[in-house]
Amino acid sequence: MNSEWFDKPGGEPVHLVEHDPSWAVQAADWMLRIKAAIGPDAASAEHIGSTAVPGLIAKPVLDLQIAVPDI
Repeated sequence: MNSEWFDKPGGEPVHLVEHDPSWAVQAADWMLRIKAAIGPDAASAEHIGSTAVPGLIAKPVLDLQIAVPDI
């Protein structure tokens, strides 16, 4: 991935690409970083969405779901 954004898309056309096996590695790295930032309150982190499905064509945007016991 060349860029990172954490907000809503800016209206650009949807860009689909072939599955990239590195998505799982990148997601795992982000989940570790996020859980480290949250600290012991991080209950779970999961890689969800189309990039989490091996072999599926997807938008090259990682979707992560982070759960905490109490917001």
